Amino acid sequence: FSFFGDRGERVGLGSPSAAGAAAAPSAAALSAAMGAMAAKHVNQMAFCPPNPTYRKEDVNMWLDTDRGNRIPAFHIRRGFPLTVLVSHANAEDLGLVLQYWAYMSQQLQVDVFAYEYSGYGHATGSPCEANLYSDARAALKILVDGFGL
Repeated sequence: FSFFGDRGERVGLGSPSAAGAAAAPSAAALSAAMGAMAAKHVNQMAFCPPNPTYRKEDVNMWLDTDRGNRIPAFHIRRGFPLTVLVSHANAEDLGLVLQYWAYMSQQLQVDVFAYEYSGYGHATGSPCEANLYSDARAALKILVDGFGL
């Protein structure tokens, strides 16, 4: 068995034997390597962040997630009694949806809180499922604990 990384280098799953042949990798090492490679490729296919479509200096709020990432957020506050928490679709960032939600805020007569995903727009971190959940928790936490909603 030989596994190779993105740059063609051999991934260390076992060590060469005295005869020069590679030792068979353990089941745990093989499973870990396959899992890591699969997760990387799934994340690359599942999450498609575009280049940022908004300026960093236009962000009106930054949130720190429980996974150590910093994500931008926009709070459209018009004094309506309800607030909608917006998680945008994949392959877009806040800059692509902000105008729409500003319009919908008026139409629906709700305030809107929209946040960015890790690895999207100007957010730190990388896009993956665990970060996505962490980002949503950070947004909900600021609405509940910070704004008392």
